[in-house]
Amino acid sequence: SKKFYGYSASLTRQQVEQAISGLAAFLSRVTEETQRELSMLVHDLRALSNAIYSPAQEAVIQLDQGNIPEARKRIETVIAAQGILRMRTDALDLAGNILDSSGNARVPIFKKIDKVQRCFKSMAINQGKSISLSGSSFNYAVGHDVFELVPYLLIDNAVKYSPSGYDVSVEVSDTNKSTRFTV
Repeated sequence: SKKFYGYSASLTRQQVEQAISGLAAFLSRVTEETQRELSMLVHDLRALSNAIYSPAQEAVIQLDQGNIPEARKRIETVIAAQGILRMRTDALDLAGNILDSSGNARVPIFKKIDKVQRCFKSMAINQGKSISLSGSSFNYAVGHDVFELVPYLLIDNAVKYSPSGYDVSVEVSDTNKSTRFTV
């Protein structure tokens, strides 16, 4: 008010400091949350890299042995894992555009769950476990095509944390207009 004739301050110094302190705390929380998300993303990308690399190596061995049907299974696993990698990057993109309301894709539930469980088969076998999928679904999820995150997170945790020698059982069934998915 001394520098500008007729101006009177509407906020006190303490009010300005409080507002800036609040903004700094908010920025700190956002930074921490972003770091957590990035750490989780890096973890997922490493797991997906392994889910692609191991079956690709196994496919080469099967091809060298002339076992085309087994090589084909491994290649299908590589394709499934790559699809999940694409989905994971799409989810990251969606997180950056959370206000985007264009997500109205019809996502086939069973197809996505099957793709995810195939992706984890090699990892499960390498850990002395197995994955089995039973049931079926003809329903669709509607929204952004990142539905695979749900079975991805559940199956990934089941494979990681179940004891060696166990079967990770994945079941899918339709009831009325809903779908039940159990790991």
